[in-house]
Amino acid sequence: MIPLKAKGWMVNMTMRRVEYVEAEESPYNRPDYGRYRGPRRTYMLHAEQVHDTELHALMHLQNRMTARHKKLSDQLKKYAAELHSVAQAVREAIEVELK
Repeated sequence: MIPLKAKGWMVNMTMRRVEYVEAEESPYNRPDYGRYRGPRRTYMLHAEQVHDTELHALMHLQNRMTARHKKLSDQLKKYAAELHSVAQAVREAIEVELK
């Protein structure tokens, strides 16, 4: 059974790139998931993960990288605020000790 999309582009978030993939015949293929052969390995992908054009895959990669960057930036701001709070508490404790 060949998946719905016989070929297309997938986003490889680990390597931060897009890869061309082609469907493979497999007994494990289902209507919504399929086995796709990429340049280095085989993937089990959902039909939504296979993009028709390289441009769509690159736009998806950009959106996911932007979301990841925003999440990490927000976490960094949170940790910086916590560090500032702890440093302030330590300064106040030292001032009390010195008095």
